[in-house]
Amino acid sequence: MRPIHLASFLLPALLAAASAQAAPSAATPPAAAPGASDAKPAAPDAIDIYFEVGSARIRSEDLAQLDHAARLYRDGKPILMTVAGGTDGSGSPQGNLRLSQARADAVFHGLVARGIPADRFQILAKGATDPAVPDNAQDARNRRAEITWK
Repeated sequence: MRPIHLASFLLPALLAAASAQAAPSAATPPAAAPGASDAKPAAPDAIDIYFEVGSARIRSEDLAQLDHAARLYRDGKPILMTVAGGTDGSGSPQGNLRLSQARADAVFHGLVARGIPADRFQILAKGATDPAVPDNAQDARNRRAEITWK
């Protein structure tokens, strides 16, 4: 069984929502990504993987997060794991959607390499439509892929 890719089904709505967003100014440095209070709280059962600007390459400091997610899978055997890629507000809506898909795919492949069956995933590309920090679309914490499970 193959993972479910919802980007093609959601593309028109995501592009409309992304183009309606205003583009704020200065970005927060990646080092400030985790922890500030203006970000919406992560879901209780969620792991965030952060990315550099314009990149879908998993940072070395986030590899432990993939290991942690794989351990949680082995311990709890969830029915479905969702990987939702996101971007900051810079760039075009189409480019952000493609980049968010590449980020979700990178996390998916990292988790499959750690032994999670590929048929246990739902892969989402959100572009810049669901920012972790809604008041600052350029914030580094918006460049993420969120892993959730049920």
